Amino acid sequence: MDLSVPADPDLLVRALLESAGLESAGLESAGPEAAGPARPAEWPPTGGAPAPSGNPARGSGDGIVMHDLAGALRGALAGAPACLVRVPLGWHGADLEAGHPLDYLGMDGGAGIGSGPGMAVGAALALEGSGRLPVAVLGDGDLLMGGTALWTAAHYRLPLLIVVANNSSFYNDVVHQERMAGQRRRPAGNSWIGQAISGPEPDLPAFARSLGFRAAGQVRDRPALPAALAEAVTTARSGLCVLVDVRVRPVE
Repeated sequence: MDLSVPADPDLLVRALLESAGLESAGLESAGPEAAGPARPAEWPPTGGAPAPSGNPARGSGDGIVMHDLAGALRGALAGAPACLVRVPLGWHGADLEAGHPLDYLGMDGGAGIGSGPGMAVGAALALEGSGRLPVAVLGDGDLLMGGTALWTAAHYRLPLLIVVANNSSFYNDVVHQERMAGQRRRPAGNSWIGQAISGPEPDLPAFARSLGFRAAGQVRDRPALPAALAEAVTTARSGLCVLVDVRVRPVE
């Protein structure tokens, strides 16, 4: 179960320890050895348990859903340290595995759009020389609003992998407008207006290549996804900037 608690982290952890009777056991002041075995210093953890059974089912029919993308990326990154810089809002919590502070950096906190590319490049700068491959999964709208930041990564020759979960839409706003239409008794069928990224559809790989990234054509077929991501990871680990554009179905 996920529970969102708006609170100061230190105060919340102290309250949780007190409620569980752990603070009196001296864990708060104990040394690092009291915390148990060290967590793995890589993402995804190797040799760990499989993802929880609460994962959303693979999409029926044709196309790639976010769960497919998460599984393929986890497989491509297995066996070597990586840092998941950020993921889209549609990424299921059960698909997120983290056993070390640098396994996953989190979000910008405002549910805004356009910050992803800058966060990816900033993380790549910070992680340079650490042995961890920075990986950012961005929405197509997020990339389009801040994509020129990618040039900085190519200019400084930073290893970086960007995976675009491309649903040809500012889909978060579509869902929001559908919700508001229900509250205001307006036609929900108009929710796509101003949110669809089509007519023309941007060529994101060509855009990335113009900024110095390696980028092949868009991946549309589920069977082709694991190999495309594995190749991209290998190329990025060699010290290059890589973008993979993946067409995904919107989260329903």
